Amino acid sequence: MTEAKRPLKVFLCYAHADRDAVRALYTRLIHDGVDAWLDKENLLPGQDWELEIRKAVREASAIIVCLSNQFVQAGFKHKEVRWALDAAMERPEGEIFIIPARLEDCDTLEGLRKWHWVDLFKEDGYEKLRQALHVRGIIGGNKKMPPALKILVTGGREISNAVGKIAYHIGGQVIRRGHILINNGSIGVDRLSAEGALDACRKKSLSPTDLIQVIRPAKHPNAEFDFGAKRIAGETYGQRRDYVVDISDAVIVIAGGPGTLKVANRALSVKKPLIPIGIGEPASASYDLWHRILIGDIDSQIGMDVLRKLGKTTDAEILAVDVINLAEKLVHG
Repeated sequence: MTEAKRPLKVFLCYAHADRDAVRALYTRLIHDGVDAWLDKENLLPGQDWELEIRKAVREASAIIVCLSNQFVQAGFKHKEVRWALDAAMERPEGEIFIIPARLEDCDTLEGLRKWHWVDLFKEDGYEKLRQALHVRGIIGGNKKMPPALKILVTGGREISNAVGKIAYHIGGQVIRRGHILINNGSIGVDRLSAEGALDACRKKSLSPTDLIQVIRPAKHPNAEFDFGAKRIAGETYGQRRDYVVDISDAVIVIAGGPGTLKVANRALSVKKPLIPIGIGEPASASYDLWHRILIGDIDSQIGMDVLRKLGKTTDAEILAVDVINLAEKLVHG
């Protein structure tokens, strides 16, 4: 079977330390209709991983080598790089095949220097990658990227370290996926999600004032932290709460009590996609409503099958990727 008749595939080569960023890239490619191959997604239990990866490299129409400081330090210890270079020797001269893609400001491997790289940590990086895949015939050139979403992340003020870690990584994923974080400027979930977003902005050399919107009521104008763009909306907490939900494209609530549940109820009442994570303690006054939300008794748009799966996830970084995947799915369909 000739290459023109078989599906055009893209193989993702990366360092394990970068699995979070690469999984996000994989998701964007899949959403763009690319037949992307990622070991964590495509390998099945019991398969010979080396045999399957070599086969995927050999059958790929393009290979994206995801470069980072961790990847470069390992260098040619990555077998996939050697296999990719061997495969490149068999490709027609001038054909786009190996695409070095920098996830951060880093050097590249000596063997990859002949190919121009793309900086995925820059604002136009992914669009340039799409252009390369379009030239290669892997992706259509007339598909517009969906606009950035405004995602509200809020929740409990007094939280555990585990909940804080989840909030931090979700805030970071909002930025890494090209979206805007809406924040209440409080302690707990709000602060940690904003810290995650801020760190992601720094790594991508982006301005946090453009991507982190901290919204406070006029009677309580001071936020608990001083980064992001602060705005005033409404006189009271209740008016501010309704405003932040109304301007958001999706709402993520993490743990919390009655105040968080009021946010969830507002989201449900105005039919905003709502992703609740975690429940109150059984003895708390909010437990019953959390339970009703989590079992899907209140609104079907929450995506309960996905949330049950998410609830079993222990890796906060992976959970964050899945949560933003769900937010995009609920908004865009």
